[in-house]
Amino acid sequence: MPGAVDLGTHVVASNLGGGIARHLELVRSVITVEVLELPERLPLLRKMECLRGHLRKHHPRTLVSHGVAAAIAARHRGSRLERVRHVEVWHGDPFFLAPRHRLAAYRGLARAGLPPDLQVFTNQWLVGLFGDPRSDHQVLPNAVPDRELTPKASDVSARLAVYIGRLSPEKGYQDLLAAWPADSLARAWRLEVFGTGPLTAETRPTDVKLRHQTDDPLRVLAHADLLVVPSWTETGPYTAAEAMSVGTPFVGTRTGDMPEFLSSGCGWLVPTREPDRLRLALMDAQQETPENLARRGELGRQWLRTHRVFEHWASAIEGIYSL
Repeated sequence: MPGAVDLGTHVVASNLGGGIARHLELVRSVITVEVLELPERLPLLRKMECLRGHLRKHHPRTLVSHGVAAAIAARHRGSRLERVRHVEVWHGDPFFLAPRHRLAAYRGLARAGLPPDLQVFTNQWLVGLFGDPRSDHQVLPNAVPDRELTPKASDVSARLAVYIGRLSPEKGYQDLLAAWPADSLARAWRLEVFGTGPLTAETRPTDVKLRHQTDDPLRVLAHADLLVVPSWTETGPYTAAEAMSVGTPFVGTRTGDMPEFLSSGCGWLVPTREPDRLRLALMDAQQETPENLARRGELGRQWLRTHRVFEHWASAIEGIYSL
C-alpha cells in the first residue's frame, strides 16, 4: 500500500507503456496519484486542450508529465494555469531513430511555452539533450524492490534465455535474431521473446519462440537462466534491473546504466549494433555451468541491493511528486 497519499499531484502521460508504465506502477507503491492518459491518436493541439480542461476541473498543485507530447502540453497549459507546478520526467531519448528536424521541432515548441519547475532524468546523458537551462534538474536512476529468490530449475537439459521488450530496431531485436547461435539447441538452449512491435513478423530461427507480451515479467525472469538486452539506446532498463533483483544474469549492450550494472559481474557487456560480438557473448553464457550462472546472478542482486536501494528511490519520489 502507498505510504503517502497526495491527490494534489496529478500525472499526465502521452506514452503509457514500457518504462513509463513500470515507473508509474512503482510510484503507486509509494504515493497515490491521479493519472491522465493523453490518447496517442489525438493531435498535439487536442492533447493541449485536453490537459488544460483537466487542470481547470481538478486544480492540482503539482503536475508530473511523462512523454514528449505530455511535456509539451504541460508547458503550453496557459497563463491561467501558470501556478500549477510542473515536473517533467525523461525516461529516454524519444528521437533516437528520428530525423534531426523532429528534435529541433520539439526544442522550438518547448521553448515557446512555460519551462518546467523541475526536470527529472533517469540518466545523466539525457540532461545534455533535453535539459532546459530555465529549470532545476535532478538525476534519479531507476530502482526496483528487492525480491525473494525463486530457486532455478536444476534440469540442465533445457536452458532458457529470454528477451522482454518492444520488437523494434532501437531495442536491438534484429541484432539478437542475427546473433542467436545456430547451435544453441545442441547446447540445450532456447530463446523466448516476449513483446510486440513493428518487427513482430521478422523471420526467427526455429529455436526462437515468440510469446508476445507478458503481464508478469518478474515471473518470466525468475524462471529464466539468462536475459538478453541488445538495445541501441537505454537509460536504466527496468528489465535488466528486475533480472538482477531475482538473481538472473544478463547479456547487455554498452548503453545507459548497463556498463554500471554489469560491473557487478552479473553478466556480459558488448558493444551496441555488433551482432558478432553479441553472438560470442551468448556462446560464452551458454557454456557456463548452472552454478556459475547462479553466482553471476547473485553478484547482480547484491550490487542492486547496495547501489540502487529502492527505499532511497521511493523517498526521492515522494519528494518529487509531493512538491
